[in-house]
Amino acid sequence: MSWAYRLITPLAGMQPILTCGALHRSMCLRTPRKKAERKSMREYMKNKNEYVEDGRRYIKEIRECRCNEKKENAYLLTCKILERGKKEYTYSFAEEDYLLKGSYFGTKGFWLSDKAKTQVQRAITDFENKIGKAKNGIWIKVDIVPSVMTLYYDFYLKGRFHFLLEYLDEEHKKIIRYREGATLQEMISEITRCMIDQDICAIIRQSDKDTINRNPLYISAVESGNEPLRLLLKLYYRIANEKECDMLSALFGTRVLPSLEEEYDQTYVVDADTIQSAILVRSGYDIRHKPYFAMRGFTHTKWQLNPHTKLGVDAAPNDAETISFQEYLELFEDDHELRKESAKNEK
Repeated sequence: MSWAYRLITPLAGMQPILTCGALHRSMCLRTPRKKAERKSMREYMKNKNEYVEDGRRYIKEIRECRCNEKKENAYLLTCKILERGKKEYTYSFAEEDYLLKGSYFGTKGFWLSDKAKTQVQRAITDFENKIGKAKNGIWIKVDIVPSVMTLYYDFYLKGRFHFLLEYLDEEHKKIIRYREGATLQEMISEITRCMIDQDICAIIRQSDKDTINRNPLYISAVESGNEPLRLLLKLYYRIANEKECDMLSALFGTRVLPSLEEEYDQTYVVDADTIQSAILVRSGYDIRHKPYFAMRGFTHTKWQLNPHTKLGVDAAPNDAETISFQEYLELFEDDHELRKESAKNEK
């Protein structure tokens, strides 16, 4: 027998005692459950925003709480909690003291103190008030797909929107999403991401001169007399003419570039330091980012722009010859003069 397991009886009649080695081993043979309990207690002691009561872990308070989505009777929240960061949680009045981690499908979470519960319910009340405001008749209503998807929107400022999207998912459960200050691209992306009808989805995702009159958003803009949205949609789908771009320029106070003719369908390398990005954003350019791991032989000090497709990349080959952004804008002046000359010749 190893010395660590020997029993020593120093005097007759006394109880056997363990040697130091055996005592040390007995202390190490603690169950995993006890280790877990000690770990849980250490976490609690470190995080002063949490406490345990009746075996339940509670959150004392929430720094920030915002609700932007609802599915049936469950609410999706974005909460910022001390030492837990900013994450998504799900809350239901059926279990009003409990907050689930994740979006709708979470199984784990924590309990809420009275203060934390009040903060959550205040965010939900604010969300419900926004739904009521969107549906009170002031915002424009668009039946994207009748009885399946409805959009309520309000033109906010310089091409941005507040909107509410209400639709049925594949399980026929009603979902409501609310967004503030979204761009037209963000609003269209939200609609197409949630849509089941693929035919309407394709038209909304990319309309042209032949299909735009079947686009529910464009139809609504025309019928409601919402000229800013009508112009923005034509700009977004790259079918706005020069006159419509001038109208948008007057609306935004920033120059808006039209799509040039097919003869300009080529890439121009522009000095990035001279680019006025606000003009590109307002003009509906889609600028792709080239990640750093793919930058061998490329530089971010030069951008590639196509005035016909309105596509661009925020990088270009190191040895590519560049023009200034002012020279790039002169392409549109040249095109304007050519169109005027062509119109004169037609007369």
